Amino acid sequence: GCGADMAFVAAALPYVSAAATIRGGMSQADNMRDAAEANAENARRVALINKQQTDYAAGQAEASSQHEAEAKRRKATLMLSRAQAIAAASGGGPLDETIASGLIEEGEKDAGFSLYEGTERGKGLRYKGDVGVYEANQQGRAEIKSANRAANATMLGAFAKAGMSMAGQFAPSAAPGVDEPFYIRGPRGSGD
Repeated sequence: GCGADMAFVAAALPYVSAAATIRGGMSQADNMRDAAEANAENARRVALINKQQTDYAAGQAEASSQHEAEAKRRKATLMLSRAQAIAAASGGGPLDETIASGLIEEGEKDAGFSLYEGTERGKGLRYKGDVGVYEANQQGRAEIKSANRAANATMLGAFAKAGMSMAGQFAPSAAPGVDEPFYIRGPRGSGD
C-alpha cells in the first residue's frame, strides 16, 4: 500500500536528483557555449563594420590625394604660364626650355608625392581594418575554446556530483566500529 509507494519514492529520489543535477549541468554548459559563440559573432560583426569604415576612409584619403595632385599640376601649369608671360613682357623672347621643363617636373614631383601619401594612408587604413577583423576572429576562437573547456568542466562536475549522490545511496550508514564507544589498544609492546 502506502508504505510501498513511499519506499519506491524514497528509493527513486536519488536517481531523480542525479538526473536533475546532470540536466542542470548540461544546460549550464550549453549556455556557456552559446554565450561565447554570441560574443564571438558580435565581435566579428563589429570588426567588419570597423573594416568598412576604414576602407571608406582609405578611399577618401586616396581621392583627396588625387585632388591634391591635380591641384599641384595646375599650380605648375599656372607658374609656367606666368613665367612665359613675364618672359614675353620683358622682351627677352620665349621662355628657356630648361626653366619650362623644370617647372613641369616640379609640379609632377609634387603631384607624385601627394598620390604616394594618399596611397600609403589608404593602405595603412585598410591594413588596420584587416587586423581588426583578424584579431576579432582570433579572440572569438579563443573565447569559444575557453568556454568549451569551462563547459566540459561543468559537465564533469555535474556527473561527479550525481555520482556522489548515487554513491551515498549505496554506502554503508556508518563506518565499521563507529558504534563502539572506545578504541581499546592493547598494552604497549604487545603488537596490537
